[in-house]
Amino acid sequence: MTMWNDLLLRLNLSDNGTYPNRPGSPCESPDIIPYGVAPIADWQTFFAGNYGADVGTNPVVNQDNFIYARAKNLSGNSATGDYSCYWSPASVLMWPKQWSGNVMQTNQGANTVTFPLAPPNGIAVCSEPLKWNPRPIGPNDHYCLVGRVSTETHPNPIPNVTRLPDFAQYIRDNPDMCWRNVVLVQGNQPTTVFNVAYDQGDEAGMMIVQIAGSSMPVAGPGQTPAQVAFNCSSPGPQPLMLLNPTPITGTTQDFGLNTYVPANFQAPVTVSFWNNGNLPIDDNFNLDFQWYFVPPTTPKHLFLHEGGYTEPGESFGLSARLMHAVREDMLARKLLARSGPVHVIRVGGFTIRKAAAKN
Repeated sequence: MTMWNDLLLRLNLSDNGTYPNRPGSPCESPDIIPYGVAPIADWQTFFAGNYGADVGTNPVVNQDNFIYARAKNLSGNSATGDYSCYWSPASVLMWPKQWSGNVMQTNQGANTVTFPLAPPNGIAVCSEPLKWNPRPIGPNDHYCLVGRVSTETHPNPIPNVTRLPDFAQYIRDNPDMCWRNVVLVQGNQPTTVFNVAYDQGDEAGMMIVQIAGSSMPVAGPGQTPAQVAFNCSSPGPQPLMLLNPTPITGTTQDFGLNTYVPANFQAPVTVSFWNNGNLPIDDNFNLDFQWYFVPPTTPKHLFLHEGGYTEPGESFGLSARLMHAVREDMLARKLLARSGPVHVIRVGGFTIRKAAAKN
């Protein structure tokens, strides 16, 4: 047996990189990590920190699932690589040509993610998650996920095999491949989901992103509240644009956060609404996904303030809680140099109305 000398994708928790013919189950990889229907913050620290455990969860049918990956560098030098993940019904797994086109993509549509440079014996976690929306599968079938890392030392093309035993042996003999069987579970399906094309433009800055709702359904005693959420798993904004499902408790309500977004950042933001209790929807119902630029009070931006291009956040209905968070973040970044209300400019938005919110 030989010890692998590159980025390792494990077949199971006991896999230490000795090959060929890696022992144990070939289809329980802890390094393909399905982890729910919303992205998580600080995923690289989180998944590197629990490398000794299989923390993957069952994917949810008919919803975007976020699939993470990790690898251990068994070489004597720092190493990086490109990672791809494929899905296949178990019934066609033995024919890679049948599933090689079933590659998962990032939020922005890329077919690969990067394992950042890791030192010897270091754990590399993907630069961002992949997304997979699995459809229902027959009762006598299940999905298989196949992970593949390509490095300068091991380009690792997709194998040309035609029988399941051959494929299983190929996986055992190549530590830059891994395989995980998954079972789909049912989840709380949103009533409506829509993607908004976010475009930061050519200037980085503090942004407020929020859902503003009016004439929204409010649950009565014993009823399940409706919920809203939004997410964008593309890296860049600090923190991620992520609002987990949040109950609606008033007919007019805002749900938002502030984040610092780099220049030229473009990505879809997924906005979801759940009418969990099949509550009546008012004719005037609308959900408005909005984003605002918070210009600094620096000499470069004074013309925006002095020229009347900005308004206090409260004039747009932005909550006092959110504006306080913005002020504290701006002060910490030395972007705010005066007292008084924080001013903003509304730069984008997208609205859904009653027809899209019906069950």
